[in-house]
Amino acid sequence: MGKLIRLLVVVAAFGLVAAACGDSDDGDTGADTSAATDTETEAPTTDDTEASEEPATDADDDAAQDFGDPVTINFGHPFPAQHPIQAGALEQWAADVSDATDGTVTVEFFAGGSLAPAPQTYENVVAGAQDVGWALQGYTPGRFPVTDVIEMPFTFTSAQQATDVLWTLYEEFPEFQAEYADVKLLGMWVHDLGDLWIAEGKVESLDDIDGLTLRAPSPVQNAVIEALGGNPVGLPAPELFDSLERGVIDGLFIANSGLSSFNLYEVLESGVECNCYVAAQFLVMNLDTWNSLSPAQQAAVEEISGRNLSTNAAVVYDGAYDAAAARVVESGIEKVQLSDAELDRWKEATQSVIDDWISSNSADFPTQEMYDRMLELSAS
Repeated sequence: MGKLIRLLVVVAAFGLVAAACGDSDDGDTGADTSAATDTETEAPTTDDTEASEEPATDADDDAAQDFGDPVTINFGHPFPAQHPIQAGALEQWAADVSDATDGTVTVEFFAGGSLAPAPQTYENVVAGAQDVGWALQGYTPGRFPVTDVIEMPFTFTSAQQATDVLWTLYEEFPEFQAEYADVKLLGMWVHDLGDLWIAEGKVESLDDIDGLTLRAPSPVQNAVIEALGGNPVGLPAPELFDSLERGVIDGLFIANSGLSSFNLYEVLESGVECNCYVAAQFLVMNLDTWNSLSPAQQAAVEEISGRNLSTNAAVVYDGAYDAAAARVVESGIEKVQLSDAELDRWKEATQSVIDDWISSNSADFPTQEMYDRMLELSAS
């Protein structure tokens, strides 16, 4: 009996094995449907693939954000720390640099010429004595003959307009770009419109300028003052208040915002609204410092610098111009408005400055073409 039972168990087992083999090989719709159902109920193949690719994308993002070692960059300039460009544009730029580089690049400001006096700021950056510098090109006479085109008199109506023209000239003329080949150019803009300001009395015509001693901010404006009949002198901006108060100078050419930066309202009696000039300013980094940054750091800094940063600085300057105009009225300073005919006299008198710039530099770069292009851009 026991043997019979064991025989029946073996036969049953073989039957089950045979049935199982038949299901596995079956091309029946039921078997196919079962396989399809399994495929559909397990997450779709496309989703699985995308899910498996996401970690690779994250890894790529992490690699792109590998900014390298932290670095602190010193930034020196000759202006007061409360200057509207530091307060209104460059401090935000420094914060943006830190954010964009995940805190790996820190910009530390050194204002008031603590790293170098104004005339040495650019060369100090070139030599690596400081990492970043901001100043006027006009503080280094003869160093920027191409950029001097932007200072030709009576051309612009706002800092934004002039800055836009400046960048277009820089982008279109290789000679302009070559002028900054020894640094990394981070920004370039102009200050707000510069006018003539007088300590005592007033100037209402070209004849009134004859013999006046006037502070000029740059070599180009030296030539402009001479052409107008004045005697130009160079003075550092921090000496302007005392020089006006003591009668060392009769007046000065200065951007309207400079009245606030150097608190000149109480030592001026009048001004002339002539839109006489603008002057270029640079923001540059030492090349070795630039090359020491990681590629990711460089890309982040470039993204928030250049033309966009420069436009922001020009916007700040135009706002400072408006604020200064209000304070001029509040301070009781009379602002003379020249008639069109009188302004034409000033323009005619200073045409020689333009002609001299064109002729003296024509062997080195296309001065006439550049000047004509500047007028075309400023008129558009």
